[in-house]
Amino acid sequence: MRNRRNRDLPQPSNPLMRDPAATPGFPCQNCGSKVQMTIAELLYKPSFACVVCGCVYEKNATASAKALEMLQNVHVAAKQIEELKERYR
Repeated sequence: MRNRRNRDLPQPSNPLMRDPAATPGFPCQNCGSKVQMTIAELLYKPSFACVVCGCVYEKNATASAKALEMLQNVHVAAKQIEELKERYR
């Protein structure tokens, strides 16, 4: 039996799944762990908590309105691309 190396294994189509460092998030100001979230969670959840220390971060939607609007556009476009990829496989 041949020993398979990582490059021989099938790679996920989503680049965020290939590289955990690319997963959206930010370092917790309390403990330094990465507070991870999806784009959808960033758009729709009002707060986020660090899974290591429990520190809670509240989203200020008013102050972030323009950035959230742009992120929404990116999110919609990404979903449309995935739908097209599925349709034309």
